[in-house]
Amino acid sequence: MLTTLGLSQASKKVLFIGNSYTSVNNLPNLISSLADAAGNTLTYDAYTPGGSQLNQLCYQKVCILYALKIKVRK
Repeated sequence: MLTTLGLSQASKKVLFIGNSYTSVNNLPNLISSLADAAGNTLTYDAYTPGGSQLNQLCYQKVCILYALKIKVRK
C-alpha cells in the first residue's frame, strides 16, 4: 500500500544501543520484522551490555566501533 502512495522502499542501517532489556526482549529483531513487513530492508547490529545506562554506553570505544561497523556494512 505504501508503494501505491508513492513512498519508495527503504534500506536502513541501525545500531541498537541499550542494556539487557533491549536484548532480552529482542527489540532489534522485532523492528527488523516490522520493516520487512512494510517492504523495507533493515540491517542492524546491537550493543547491549547488561546493567548499563545510556550515558555509560555512548562514549565507550567499543560502542563507537559498533557504529563504524554498521556504517560500512553492505
